[in-house]
Amino acid sequence: MTVHEPAVRYQGGLVLRDRAGLPRADAGLVVPEVAGRAPRPDGRRLVAPGAALMLGVCLLAAAVAQADRTTSGGVLGLIEVLPVTWWLGVVAVTVGFVRLLMAAPGRYWWLAAHLVVMVVALHAMPGLIEPHARFPTAWTHVGFIDHIVETGQVEPGYDARYNWPGAFSFGALLVDVTGSESARELLRYAPLVINLLLLAPLAVIVRHVSRDPRVRWCAMWLAVVTSWVGQDYLAPQALAMLGYLTVVGVLLRWFRRPAGVPASRVDLLAVVRRRLPRLTGDGNLAGYTAPAPPGLPAQRLGLVAVVAALGGVLAISHQLTPLLLPVAVMVLVVVGRVDRPLLPLLLGVCAAGWLMFGTTSFLRSNLVDLTSGVGNLGAVVSDNVDSRTSPDPMRQLVLGTRLALTAGIGLAAAVGAWRQWRNRRLDWGLLGLAGAPAALLVLNSYGGEMILRVSLFSLPFLAVLGAFGLVTEGARRRRSVWSSGAAVLVATLVAVPAFVVARYGNEAFERIESSDIAAWDHLATRALPGSIVVVPDFAGPWRYRGLMDFDYRVYADLTADMPEAEGLREVLGDGTSGMPDAVFGDGQADAYLVLGTASSRYGEIAEGYPEGWADDLVADLVDATGRDEDGGWRVDFRSGDTVVLKRPAVEVAP
Repeated sequence: MTVHEPAVRYQGGLVLRDRAGLPRADAGLVVPEVAGRAPRPDGRRLVAPGAALMLGVCLLAAAVAQADRTTSGGVLGLIEVLPVTWWLGVVAVTVGFVRLLMAAPGRYWWLAAHLVVMVVALHAMPGLIEPHARFPTAWTHVGFIDHIVETGQVEPGYDARYNWPGAFSFGALLVDVTGSESARELLRYAPLVINLLLLAPLAVIVRHVSRDPRVRWCAMWLAVVTSWVGQDYLAPQALAMLGYLTVVGVLLRWFRRPAGVPASRVDLLAVVRRRLPRLTGDGNLAGYTAPAPPGLPAQRLGLVAVVAALGGVLAISHQLTPLLLPVAVMVLVVVGRVDRPLLPLLLGVCAAGWLMFGTTSFLRSNLVDLTSGVGNLGAVVSDNVDSRTSPDPMRQLVLGTRLALTAGIGLAAAVGAWRQWRNRRLDWGLLGLAGAPAALLVLNSYGGEMILRVSLFSLPFLAVLGAFGLVTEGARRRRSVWSSGAAVLVATLVAVPAFVVARYGNEAFERIESSDIAAWDHLATRALPGSIVVVPDFAGPWRYRGLMDFDYRVYADLTADMPEAEGLREVLGDGTSGMPDAVFGDGQADAYLVLGTASSRYGEIAEGYPEGWADDLVADLVDATGRDEDGGWRVDFRSGDTVVLKRPAVEVAP
């Protein structure tokens, strides 16, 4: 070490730094010299952040007590319900976090406390103020899990999701282990638990993309306040996302190429770096050349087995994640981040093996539909965009906010990548992980949700790159440090309102009311097995009980190709012409039409139906078919805004 090179003490030795203030990779990072812990920051620096954190917690607790529990808000959703104290609490926690991040970035436990409180504020609020766990699809998953608990079996022919039963089987195991009567008891705080668990692999990832603690914690903070996609409920996608980030974290931690080891033959970026050093940098990237962690060959083989096991679990649990994982790992191999070139092949075999041998019946009956959209990028984008449109201008504001929030974190990521490239430290691995999910767009529209899933997988890595855009890595000058803090503060104060609108803008029809639960409980206890149960489109907590007892049908799906039933609005104008008999069977079984709170609100907000359309539909059907005993519709159950209509089966003469 020459005398002009600055060095920073840390536990067990010195960290050699280059002229930019960042650790020198060619020095092996550590020169044992002085044992002991890093000097602790002045305790007085914790007073203001600690006070801000406590104030934030108190304000958030007051917000829970003050929130209006009787409404889900209007077209903009939860943002219309949250009291002022909630916003003040979020501001207080943000100010405390930024102050601590800039003044004492080594206080990990205090920073983690701020991060956890922000996760609670953003993801636990609906569970604390709403009468029941939110989101209709989560309740359908309750039915899937409870069926496994009760029978010990899955039904691949019943629903496509049952062909990937890993997550549902794990849910059944949780129900058994916790002694719960139903998976319903796991619903309310599942989003909070999932988001807290996601912090663990994310912490491992950020640790191996930068050695600046300010960048690391800012990356995790941005990931929390921009994760608006909403796939964190009790669902296979949530657990698959956790597994995906875990695999990436394991690879970056234990499978990176050590310093001094020649690049693999598939490390294409190494060739490019040698030929175009000005474009790609000099290769001294934060995680590329860090010394390999100690370990015997047997330990490394064990870690490969762990990664393969995780790949296998993902393969049986979710449709998309196991297809993306080999692509992401291949990206890491190609850019030299991972030194095991056969890992992508191994993970691909896991995914392909389950597809070929575990979902045979599903593939046989749906192969044409699955492959018809492969490579048709225009059709995929069109299907995804069309499914997210609405005639309501306020609804368009919600959809536009989602695009703006995603574009904003993308812009911050672009700035971060540019700053890295300018400093000749561009992390191609992060760029690859952020861009790899786009490969899913060539498959199919995934029911109009493929762009959402691409955003879900990309956002964590865009957030990490965005942290490089907001925080000056290795900054030691006071002005640079606090300008970074101001950037983080402003970005958070802009992102949080956008997050609330984007994440909870559907709350008007994703909130579950007690009347909806009562309606489905009524069906489960009163309807005869084999009855036909029809819902318009957005069905509330349907199928959470009696999963295999009834013939469930979705009106919008069944009438998509019927010219005489272009939409439920036709019913309001000309009687029953919009409700074809084909939807409700031939009269040999009782038929029920469930018009829940979620259905009526969804029709008004997303489909443009006139206000009160559900009540008008009930009146039209009952008046048009009569209340006699010859198969006419009648009101079988009513509670609040929820109505269940019944058309009794026609008695067949012997």
